[in-house]
Amino acid sequence: MNTFDNLSIKINKLFEYKNYKKKSISKGFVFKFLSRYLIGLLILTKVYEKLINSGFILGWFYEFREYWTDVLKGRPIYFHDFNFLLGVYRQRFQKVHTPNNADIKDFLFSWQNEHTIYQLFGAVRRFSYEPLHCYKYERYIKDGDKILEYGCGIAPITYSLIDYSLKRKLEFNILDIRQINSHYAKWRLGNKAKFIEAVPYENPLINHENSFNIIFLITVLEHLPDPLNVIKNIHSSLKSKGHLLFDFILSDGEGQDTKEAIDQRKRVLEFIEKNFNLIDGNLSVNESIEFCVVQKK
Repeated sequence: MNTFDNLSIKINKLFEYKNYKKKSISKGFVFKFLSRYLIGLLILTKVYEKLINSGFILGWFYEFREYWTDVLKGRPIYFHDFNFLLGVYRQRFQKVHTPNNADIKDFLFSWQNEHTIYQLFGAVRRFSYEPLHCYKYERYIKDGDKILEYGCGIAPITYSLIDYSLKRKLEFNILDIRQINSHYAKWRLGNKAKFIEAVPYENPLINHENSFNIIFLITVLEHLPDPLNVIKNIHSSLKSKGHLLFDFILSDGEGQDTKEAIDQRKRVLEFIEKNFNLIDGNLSVNESIEFCVVQKK
């Protein structure tokens, strides 16, 4: 039985769910223009965070609650319940780790077991503070670009671009393994973005060569069991002169970070250096890469 702090989730069954969030009216250019600068002002003056914390801005929570009750079949919750449950599930999440040299079953279990529901709470909470998450990426995007958010989680970049970007006629794609965050993204984006399912150690982009203008790979590489193959697949799926925007934390391989990401780090960066032109950031082997932009040669 689903209780507040012990929700039972079957990921594969969840992905059979066919009903998506009720369609909202698409925001026009003028509305996006005005709202992004109003929100930007509130963020710069540190008022926006206070409005979130006080429960004055609750759109993010109402969206989560709809998913919690209608899709996950959880008991009704209120704003104060969210913060309590975030703490409860966070404690349990500390037990989760990805084994070294994990096979497909072990790798998926580390992202699909019952304790990973904290990832949804954590991501929803974090990005409630960052509605304009897309802002720093827009300079690399042109009207009409085909975009992929690889390892999307709750797809914060795609969601922000759809709601607040002034770029026109963008085509959105999101990609991830079956896990609670990617299902939430699939549910709330509906037909606004195409979902591409990934399977560990397989190439989910095999039918997408030379397809994308922009690929985002944010907070992903350190979690992968095969980062070198992923970078090679991404390179093949980018159009000529297409951009890859990524980061690569220098991890200790604990938790859901992988030993493979440590072992393959140098080869990953050597491949990028050989096959891409560096536009912004650095390709440091010995320190974390916070943000980097490269362009396919």
